[in-house]
Amino acid sequence: MTLEKKRAFTRRIAQANKTQIITILYEMAMEYLDAACDAFETDNMADFDIEVNRAQEVINELIRSLHLEYDLAQQFLQLYLFAKRELIMAITRHSVVPVEYVSHMMRRLHEAYLELEQKDHTPAQMRDTEMVFAGLTYGRDSLNESVALSGASRGFTA
Repeated sequence: MTLEKKRAFTRRIAQANKTQIITILYEMAMEYLDAACDAFETDNMADFDIEVNRAQEVINELIRSLHLEYDLAQQFLQLYLFAKRELIMAITRHSVVPVEYVSHMMRRLHEAYLELEQKDHTPAQMRDTEMVFAGLTYGRDSLNESVALSGASRGFTA
């Protein structure tokens, strides 16, 4: 994942509510899985392993986000654990098939969460974050961003 994509994800997370954060995590997992597939196609097994491990870390974060006292969360836990097992198999066997399967699963879950996003109108999880304003300035094709601090303290509220 490029530095610019990481910055974009960071900006989006800073302004996201709980549902949007999960959606962003799915998008990050898909980015890493796509990068793993690209590495496999170029026969770069070192990058393949790195990207699959990064996707596993995102899945670990999805697991940590679950509220396991609910039955639905238990079902999501089983899906995530299955995805992790598949990705472990992909690394040990150097096979792209499990990666593609997990990528398809993540895309389906992402679609479902996009629908949930439309119904979730809760405020952003992080308070007092930097506001980012973007627009086309100083030229026809250049995008410049401006950051404005909204307060002295920044942080995450749970």
